[in-house]
Amino acid sequence: MSPSDTLRMVGEALYGSRWQSDLAADLNVSDRTMRRWVAGSELPRVDVVKDLGTLVQKRTGRLGEVGTALTHVQLIQWRATGPKVPRGEERENESRPVYAEVEDMDDA
Repeated sequence: MSPSDTLRMVGEALYGSRWQSDLAADLNVSDRTMRRWVAGSELPRVDVVKDLGTLVQKRTGRLGEVGTALTHVQLIQWRATGPKVPRGEERENESRPVYAEVEDMDDA
């Protein structure tokens, strides 16, 4: 994989399809410099590559925090405060009543 392919892959993963300007801003380089790197006419400096790695690590860490926030207990609490579905009614493609487990826990 070429450096420009790697840059494109990381940019799209971090920022989506319109990634070049956002990544350029976060790396403190101009859009023009980013375009040259993507075109392969220039290579990013080593310090910029390290900064790119740091951005990926920060995003990975943040996504890990988000994943942790979605624990089973928090999902139950979230579901318990959401709109109630009458006991016995089922969601499409689901074989058990929605919120029944939360209501049953309250009865215990």
